[in-house]
Amino acid sequence: MLMSGTATNPDVIDLSNYDIASNIDYSQIKAVGAKALIVKTSESTNYKDTQAANHIANGLAQGLKVHGYHFYRGNGVAEANWAIQCAKAQGLPNDAYLFIDFEESSIGGDWTSQTLTFANAVKAAGYRAGFYSGESLTSTNLNLTTLKNNDIYLWIANYTARPTITHDAWQFTSGFNLPKYSQKTVDASIDYSGKLIVGNNPQPPSWPVREPRSKIESGASFGLTDGRVSTKATPNSTERMIAAPDGVHLNQSDIDDLPFKYQVWQDEKGINWLLYMSTDGTLRTRKE
Repeated sequence: MLMSGTATNPDVIDLSNYDIASNIDYSQIKAVGAKALIVKTSESTNYKDTQAANHIANGLAQGLKVHGYHFYRGNGVAEANWAIQCAKAQGLPNDAYLFIDFEESSIGGDWTSQTLTFANAVKAAGYRAGFYSGESLTSTNLNLTTLKNNDIYLWIANYTARPTITHDAWQFTSGFNLPKYSQKTVDASIDYSGKLIVGNNPQPPSWPVREPRSKIESGASFGLTDGRVSTKATPNSTERMIAAPDGVHLNQSDIDDLPFKYQVWQDEKGINWLLYMSTDGTLRTRKE
């Protein structure tokens, strides 16, 4: 896809035919904190990715969520049908996202309409629909409100800064160093919605009981970057705290106003849930 090298712990790694499956230790994807793969499945109306089936099978074997993307060349329904045919043959799970990768600047016509056509075909085939492109192309060629209103997941790349346009996931680099992979670095992304790494409904069946408000003890430190938990040490214990997804720490009054003492809890089925703050400032949850 695009190019740069910011380093942080990703939620998602994406792979293509340039990434030879036999050279990858897929356990390292989990080791760096990623919980999902997005795999190139196809391109245009005649290219089926040669590594996709192996990437999909190996990712699923590691317990990762696996999604797919199709590099779009402007051939409308024919490309959507080809993408679906390839994804099914390669073993992409039915509940996965199948993205249209729309970054060929020479494509004419209405990009929003073409994305909707692709998305509708994908949904009819049992997949979830997603859109991928760089921020500059997206901001000038797409109506993001229309895409969001049609339940299309927005995966946006910007390798210098987090996108300022609407997005569900941010591809922040193509230069992420995957351990034990000597061939090349990989693309890495942050999933702010939780849908790529958990599923389409990351909310638990019920919210936990409200606890007393947390306090920040003198000398303690805590933080959260891009929706990731870190802990603060106190003289007597370690507590999970909330901070903004852009990495800015909440001040004491913000912490006092939060209704929940703990950021991670376990429901009656033994499932651990993470409480976090989304990009729009609302508190959300996902399986941890």
